[in-house]
Amino acid sequence: MSGSMARSNGPRRCRVRGDMEPVVSTEGLRHRYGRRTALAPITLDIPGGRVVGLVGPDGVGKSTLLGLIA
Repeated sequence: MSGSMARSNGPRRCRVRGDMEPVVSTEGLRHRYGRRTALAPITLDIPGGRVVGLVGPDGVGKSTLLGLIA
């Protein structure tokens, strides 16, 4: 995915370059299972007309994020 990820303790951001309208857009998305945080605040735009991937190790919230988007 085009864009850059901010490295900080705050919300993570991924913004799309160019003028493609995002098909998914979140701002400050978070999710908890009881007291356990499954997703810290996430802000991202997923561009239309492109193939994108979501990668990471087990247990970091990839499936949770995709489930919330769906």
